[in-house]
Amino acid sequence: MLHSYQAQLNGSQLIWIDPPPASAMHRRVLVVVEDAEPLVPVVTPASAAYAAFMQAQGCLGTASRAEIDAELAALRSEWDRPLEGMN
Repeated sequence: MLHSYQAQLNGSQLIWIDPPPASAMHRRVLVVVEDAEPLVPVVTPASAAYAAFMQAQGCLGTASRAEIDAELAALRSEWDRPLEGMN
């Protein structure tokens, strides 16, 4: 039969909340450690994508889609132009 006992770990000292078990010599013991707060916040893919979306809103300013496309086309044409004096 499985018995459970509760204790707290305070630094390196074990403080029993329930009455402690009898000696555990030659017995199998399972210890479960439960933290009150997770050390690192749990980030799910959905929440990460939503956070990225919210941060990206407004980063392009107030330009229209046509203006942004024209600016991108100009930047691409500059990139595709051969450098002068490199022939």
